[in-house]
Amino acid sequence: MNGIKTLEIACGIVATAVLGLRLTRWRSTPRSHPFTVALLLLALGVMLGQPTFLNTWLSAHTAADTHLANFSILLGDLSITTAAGYLGILVIDAWSLDVLRNWVIRGVVSAELLMLTLWAISDAPRIPTEYVGHLGGPATFYSNVATFPILVAHLAILLSILAVRVPTGIRTALLPLALAALLGIAVSALRILGDATSDTVTALLETAMRPLTLGMIFLYSLSGLIGYFLTAPHLPGEQPGRFDRVGEAGHRSRSQQAEKRQAAPSST
Repeated sequence: MNGIKTLEIACGIVATAVLGLRLTRWRSTPRSHPFTVALLLLALGVMLGQPTFLNTWLSAHTAADTHLANFSILLGDLSITTAAGYLGILVIDAWSLDVLRNWVIRGVVSAELLMLTLWAISDAPRIPTEYVGHLGGPATFYSNVATFPILVAHLAILLSILAVRVPTGIRTALLPLALAALLGIAVSALRILGDATSDTVTALLETAMRPLTLGMIFLYSLSGLIGYFLTAPHLPGEQPGRFDRVGEAGHRSRSQQAEKRQAAPSST
């Protein structure tokens, strides 16, 4: 078993354990749902994105005219695009920008419909390949569209963490989330670059992308674990916190500052 396979198994175990823990508080902390679902879909998408995961079985058990080539790649991209929507909702909730929620949902649905359309008219359903973007035409456009939503989601998370004003301890707790988003940006950029290069160069990029992708999943899982413990009630009757949401601590900090200003004597 090579090193990458070992890392894949380890990341899968960590992600599964964190998801299991977070699901134990599914009913008591509904505001944690977007992150939990996003982590699940990201892990699933990364697993399905490996061509050998499902395509080998499909090739051996289906007829050639059923057009299921690269099917697991399509499923993986749809899972990751949906995860991008949940990450977007995570950021929207953190900044209390509820007016943007429906726009995020519409954007994700539109992207997925466009992906399915481009997939159907491209050579991707008929020509097995490790790099769908290299099939040219609609397949290349499909690959770019599939990369865009998750790239935007990672950017939104990273910029939110950089912009929010929080105490040092909370910023430290948000560090794994920021690093996960940074790795996600790098993976998306490498995929876009790989679609524009030869198979040889893309293979080299894929060698770099795999550990970065696994690192991203591990760091998102670590962030979810931190959020799990930070949202644990410590006192009888205390409401669970929401520190696993980007900017929640910043919201509390701003509220405290507003209270101090109200309590301070007026200078006029």
